[in-house]
Amino acid sequence: MRLDEDAELPRHSDECGQWAARGDTVDFRQVDLTGFHPAIAQHVALHDPARVLREVEAKRRVLDRHVPQSCGR
Repeated sequence: MRLDEDAELPRHSDECGQWAARGDTVDFRQVDLTGFHPAIAQHVALHDPARVLREVEAKRRVLDRHVPQSCGR
């Protein structure tokens, strides 16, 4: 399942804080990396481990509420 794949790497990450983008810099809480285009920095920051795990959990809750319909009805 793709959700399992999405959750695998963040679970093994030591990062626990929210990543942030400031211009061309991404603050990974333990180190800042610079030289990104600002749009790329924002994109990277939006994939911090804590956020990915929250999104996976939310998607799992949505799937848990889904009741498959049979094709013959």
